[in-house]
Amino acid sequence: MALEIREHIKLRGDNPLDATVAGTHYKAYLVANLSLNDGPQAAAEHYRIPLAAVYGALVFHCDNEAAIDEAIREARELGEQLGARSMDMPN
Repeated sequence: MALEIREHIKLRGDNPLDATVAGTHYKAYLVANLSLNDGPQAAAEHYRIPLAAVYGALVFHCDNEAAIDEAIREARELGEQLGARSMDMPN
């Protein structure tokens, strides 16, 4: 029997929010979030990915939780700033 080692997360740049489940366009942090809320099996079924990929997303989340939280905070702040600017623009 041959053992298999797979990479389940694909990094795309320095922003942890851009990491995806390998071979998909699904964001790793969103897969992990669904798994934490509804369970790994529910996330695997929802995204139609192997359970191992869900666990890979969970490991990525655990290893990078502080960076993910910071990136989410920064994205929200940017969204608020851009929202405020668009409200100031005349129609």
